[in-house]
Amino acid sequence: MLFHVYLIELNEVKFLMDQFRTTFNGDSWHGPSLMKTLKGIDAVQAKERPLDERHSIWELVDNITFWMNAATESVQKKDFPDPYKAKDWPPMRETEEEWRESIRGMEVALNTMAGELVDWSNKDLEE
Repeated sequence: MLFHVYLIELNEVKFLMDQFRTTFNGDSWHGPSLMKTLKGIDAVQAKERPLDERHSIWELVDNITFWMNAATESVQKKDFPDPYKAKDWPPMRETEEEWRESIRGMEVALNTMAGELVDWSNKDLEE
């Protein structure tokens, strides 16, 4: 019996984009996606600080948004911020509408990054 072996190049970009999408908005291997986890959380809950001075949910959402935007700019060949000088923990705002704006801002940042990577190849990823 003769076996044929076909080498198929794994498309790392497609794999990473799938992981990216399911982690943030879908059914992920690790449990509920970020967006599913945030569903139903209001501004009061988002501002709470667990275990003394740990970051709040709101701060984490804004931090994710900051770094997704920074990564997108890097992909667009713009400068990446110095992590030691970055203002990546903006102050929390106050209202329910502002909380919803933070969620929408994170969704925009995630979708923008995903859009930037659509046409990438493994070679682009290596560079």
